[in-house]
Amino acid sequence: MLSTKRLAISKLTVRRNRWFERLMAIIALVNLCLVFFDLGYVPWRDFYFQQVPSLIQIYDPIKGIEPHRETQNYLNKVEQLEKLVLQTGVEPPQGEELLAELRRLSNQMIEDNPFALANKSGTLEKIKN
Repeated sequence: MLSTKRLAISKLTVRRNRWFERLMAIIALVNLCLVFFDLGYVPWRDFYFQQVPSLIQIYDPIKGIEPHRETQNYLNKVEQLEKLVLQTGVEPPQGEELLAELRRLSNQMIEDNPFALANKSGTLEKIKN
């Protein structure tokens, strides 16, 4: 009878150990996947930007990636112009001022090439064309 209890306790211990080992293996696998994701984040960032933009908003600050001031300013001006065109059209003087500002910013962006820092000069060439 004593050996049956020991055998039952031994089986229970082995079963607990198996579940613990499985849990540790799952945790290790998840950690390995996170490491691979982190290592490949920067090279695959353009893909994530097109396919999963919310991921970019969440993970860029974690990696310390910040938008470039010039390009962010340019995008803000484009957004302002789009809103103005939807509301009133381009006719008012505000629209003309925004268009002139965008022309100036476009020329400045072409001269300064802020994409060179990220080895994305091809993106600037696409914009030029």
